[in-house]
Amino acid sequence: MGVVSEIVARNKLLPRAWELAEQIAKRPRLASRYARVALTQPIKQALLDNLGYGLALKGLAMSALRPPKS
Repeated sequence: MGVVSEIVARNKLLPRAWELAEQIAKRPRLASRYARVALTQPIKQALLDNLGYGLALKGLAMSALRPPKS
């Protein structure tokens, strides 16, 4: 997705994060909101696409844990 644009040393991480947060906060609110929507939409779609498959696997796993009825 191209979200990572730089790597910083551990001791510089928090100051850099605050610097980026301040830059984002200065932008128009709608621009920030729509940028977040654009970044999270593919993740939400992947979750939705795989929800049924994941629930089916969970059901199979749960049924395998139950002892057979006599």
